[in-house]
Amino acid sequence: IERGHLLEKLNEQQEISTGLGANIEDVLEYLATRNGILVTDTRKHYRFPHLSVQEYLCACALAEFYDECQMPSALKTPKEGWSFPKNIVALLRHDTTRWREVTLFAGSILASEKTGQDKRWELIDELLPGELDKDLPDNMLASISVAAAICSENYIKARNHFHKRVREHLIECLKAIRNDHRLDAPDNAKNLEALSELKKTR
Repeated sequence: IERGHLLEKLNEQQEISTGLGANIEDVLEYLATRNGILVTDTRKHYRFPHLSVQEYLCACALAEFYDECQMPSALKTPKEGWSFPKNIVALLRHDTTRWREVTLFAGSILASEKTGQDKRWELIDELLPGELDKDLPDNMLASISVAAAICSENYIKARNHFHKRVREHLIECLKAIRNDHRLDAPDNAKNLEALSELKKTR
């Protein structure tokens, strides 16, 4: 983050709110040297030292600015362009290790919104395979596991036919990958726990 751009955004916030509670230069100094949210390697640039902060902000950007985020060239752009949640699911399946936490953050962000339940069901639906084949690829196993984690992280009620259809499909997907040798023990245990909870909500 360039210092000038950060100053510009802090000034905007100062104007549209009741203020930052301190001089902007003091806020920058505090963020860089005492808080640990931002660090400065040079006097002109700041960066986030913690990967989780970067992943959270990435999830926010993919959900809100889905048509502005540059996607990897290896991913084929849909005719209608990228939209959320297709964009984040494509990234997860392309590089599971890199995008897993970002996708989980997206589920949490939606949970905090007033209208987020419908969007969370849409995200879960997008994460699941259209049909259950016997030989699901590794990235699809991870995608199902992430869907289960998003569903069980915060309780979401199946309120309409679409929600109930997605919940039933998630149950079938979790049954299909139950005890799959490619899943590590923690993921398998979480999936089994999610499956048990989902059956109770039927």
